[in-house]
Amino acid sequence: MMRAAALASFVLACSAASVAQSFALPATVTGWRVVRCDDHDDVLLGVGRSVVRLRGGRTPNLDAPFSLPDDVAALDVRSNPPVLVAIGNGGVRRWALDGPRPFAPLEPWSADVVTLPVAPDRVPWTALAVGETVVLPHVRGALAFAGDGRAATIDLPLERGVSITGGDPLDRIVAELRVPTIAAADLDGDGREDVAAIRDQRVDAFGRDDDGAWRPTALGRIDRPWRAPSTRLLRLVVPARLADLDRDGHADLIDVDANAGRIRVTFGPLVGAGASPVVRTARLQGLIVGVERVGSRLVLFTTDAISLARGARIFLSQSLPVGVAAIDVDAERTLSAAKPIGRIRIPIAVGGSVTRAKKARPRTDAVALADLDADGHVDLVVASRDSVRVHAGGPRRFARAPTTVLRDRSIGSITAVLAADLDGDGRTEVVAHGADRDGKPRLWVLRPDR
Repeated sequence: MMRAAALASFVLACSAASVAQSFALPATVTGWRVVRCDDHDDVLLGVGRSVVRLRGGRTPNLDAPFSLPDDVAALDVRSNPPVLVAIGNGGVRRWALDGPRPFAPLEPWSADVVTLPVAPDRVPWTALAVGETVVLPHVRGALAFAGDGRAATIDLPLERGVSITGGDPLDRIVAELRVPTIAAADLDGDGREDVAAIRDQRVDAFGRDDDGAWRPTALGRIDRPWRAPSTRLLRLVVPARLADLDRDGHADLIDVDANAGRIRVTFGPLVGAGASPVVRTARLQGLIVGVERVGSRLVLFTTDAISLARGARIFLSQSLPVGVAAIDVDAERTLSAAKPIGRIRIPIAVGGSVTRAKKARPRTDAVALADLDADGHVDLVVASRDSVRVHAGGPRRFARAPTTVLRDRSIGSITAVLAADLDGDGRTEVVAHGADRDGKPRLWVLRPDR
């Protein structure tokens, strides 16, 4: 009863505040990041060639757009202290995010930078800011900047490859230049943050010398397993990720074979003299749509195989029925059997028509996990086309029936949700972006009074 009352209080407060906490955006959101500023979270949104800041506090507000230089090719946020980082022909530019003056310019770093090829109308939020470090992959290698601005070239070239895209009447093979995903973690067990370049078939690990300078060659590599190709109607790509699942201080590699329903965890240390990787695997029924980590638990989103008839129904509803399962990891590095903990529907991105459809892509950014009512159980937040719903979390599973926390006649579509502590009270608010009924980009903040 207490739990129902707590969630009901959250819902009533959100209902009262949802209209007031709605902001018009100058353009469609191309990426966003949560950054800790002072004692609360802010949200930075990429909109075209600008950055818009949702400033937290007792009354969140939206700053005026900050225009980026024309040559900027990649964008991210570096932490501790929070800094907006932009890379282009003019080198590495930085702007302070903490303090009363928004986007105060900091001293730029190296001007000898090879930019990534990007569309001229928007800037991608590329994973390049890693803790105290900035890493820029490019064709000839990569520049790694230490926290004090010292630059070193590391052996991290881009690679050319092919991808299979849904086409009509057959799949098409497209050549592309592949940028590795950059992640930060202690890969060799020395207690310091290393850089991992996650590629399709391997992970390259880079470390630093005792003086903090980056070593030009990799510490080692971790091979990734072969993964089954996408089905004809559904495009599933679940990126590999690094996390300390067994809480021993070393990063573990989580690899998902989405189309085969298989997950593989390689426990660290992964490289270096003390490397002793242990591999564990688990199988699930169906296809894996996405995975999230909550402590030592993996929350997985799965769906059944897609037949032609089922694909047509998914296309018409623009949503995908998804099962939610949990795999727990213990101190002995054992993966539990997958336990069903709920069922939801998530939106999909798709083109074409019912009979001439391109591959659908599940919108996993329309799902967020957060403890909204501070009861110690993670809740499941799901955006649909015109509303945001919450499946309340419990000790064993999520509630089957969702509770609507945002629905308004002005909403045309909601694209994505995330969780942030905007007012710094240790409790979570929900931020959503999408468009109103006129197709104009909009931002909503679900911030109950407390």
